[in-house]
Amino acid sequence: MEEFAVGLRKVVKFHGDTIAVDDVSLDMTKGEFFSILGPSGSGKTTTLRLIAGLDRPDQGEIFIQGRSMNHVPPHQRPVNMVFQNYALFPHMTVYHNVAFGLQMRGHSVTEIKSQVGETLELVKLHEKPHRYPTQLSGGEQQRVALARALVNRPAILLLDEPLGALDQQLRQEMQVELKEIQARVQSTFVCVTHHQEEALMLSDRVAVMDRGQILQVGTPQEIYESPVSTFVAHFIGLSNSVVGRISNYDGTMCTVMTPYRFSIQATTPKDHSSAEEVTVIVRPERVHLSPGPKHDGYDNSLPALINKVSFNGGEMFYKLDLQDGLVWTARVPMALRPSHRFQVGQHVYVQWHADHGLVLTH
Repeated sequence: MEEFAVGLRKVVKFHGDTIAVDDVSLDMTKGEFFSILGPSGSGKTTTLRLIAGLDRPDQGEIFIQGRSMNHVPPHQRPVNMVFQNYALFPHMTVYHNVAFGLQMRGHSVTEIKSQVGETLELVKLHEKPHRYPTQLSGGEQQRVALARALVNRPAILLLDEPLGALDQQLRQEMQVELKEIQARVQSTFVCVTHHQEEALMLSDRVAVMDRGQILQVGTPQEIYESPVSTFVAHFIGLSNSVVGRISNYDGTMCTVMTPYRFSIQATTPKDHSSAEEVTVIVRPERVHLSPGPKHDGYDNSLPALINKVSFNGGEMFYKLDLQDGLVWTARVPMALRPSHRFQVGQHVYVQWHADHGLVLTH
């Protein structure tokens, strides 16, 4: 286990009669930013609490730096935790909030002053040591919570929905800062979140969790581009999908017949032999919109009607009605010339390459 910062081996945790963590095995490498991503009730926060020692597993074993933690109390583990609500002491200044843990461990005044000063510099709060939490913005309060957790340089920093209380703009700014801080301290960060974009942006690797089980572990790119199931595909980013059956194979390519009176050309899935029904996934940014039926080298071309147009600054979002109630979405960069933009009510063709459609068997 020495090569891993954190290791879980067949860990099981019950909450009453409900299984919250179901036979989970995971390895987290030293110095990586690892995120556990899943919907509410998936077991991700329970997994984090098990690593911290706040909960104890009913089965299995947890290792930190090669040492079993099953009988090690929380305060003796080389971990610190940042909670979603920050849990700052309102009657203490920034300095004393950060210094509190060091004081409890009996560090000298000189040591405390040095370590707190370095840590406040790290989180860009060195000019506000005498402020109280109520005098700080949400982002600044988040930095105080980070500083308090980092001041004694734990091997593992556990973050439970760390940016959940922030508005969208501040969340995006803190994502960048959090990644920069992690790179500088070189600790292992384990983050629990239900926010897909956050996990993809921050993480070296991501574990997708649902109903207590780990569904897939990989880099953000692997999870996004090669999901192992329709649940993962739909949970990670936007997806266009349609169900169907594979009618024939041509080497690495196949034809998927759909109930919508059209067929799709796609890449043959590896585990297609036992699949009676498949789902074709096409990401919105892989979709090309054309005003005419000409294929222009695309393997698939379907008629559609523009139902809704949205603008988010860098992209145009198009809601598309295909056939018989099937609705897809296209994301088109604003960098494209105006002639490639469309209006509500306009008839277009949805086009994509066969290898940009992912065929999933479950």
